[in-house]
Amino acid sequence: MNHTIEKFVSQAKSYANHKSMHKMPPHMQLQYIMDKAERINKLAYVTDAEKQEGLDIIWALYSKVQKIIMKKGYTGDESWHNAKSNGKEWNADHNGDVNFSTYGDAFTDIIDSAQMPNPTKKVVRYEDE
Repeated sequence: MNHTIEKFVSQAKSYANHKSMHKMPPHMQLQYIMDKAERINKLAYVTDAEKQEGLDIIWALYSKVQKIIMKKGYTGDESWHNAKSNGKEWNADHNGDVNFSTYGDAFTDIIDSAQMPNPTKKVVRYEDE
């Protein structure tokens, strides 16, 4: 197997191990594994047999992660409420999305004020040349 494909396969294995299952949302694991498969497919200097050998391993890892997800019984959100990484851990608090519970009754007013343009700025129109 080509050394570049071996590198992609080893990276995919690191995403598919049991330690990653507890530290990373399952949808991100699957996304990272798929990224490695796409990168193998894009390699131009590798034979099709070498690509297929690497892809077979990656697809086995992908199905392994899917089986673990099914065994754990994820019925709800596999993204852990759109969790993002801060470099150390994955948590929904790092995603920067609006937390609906924070604003309460004032939520619609805050969203409306964010969507309205600033009245102090003039609209600049560019005429067709």
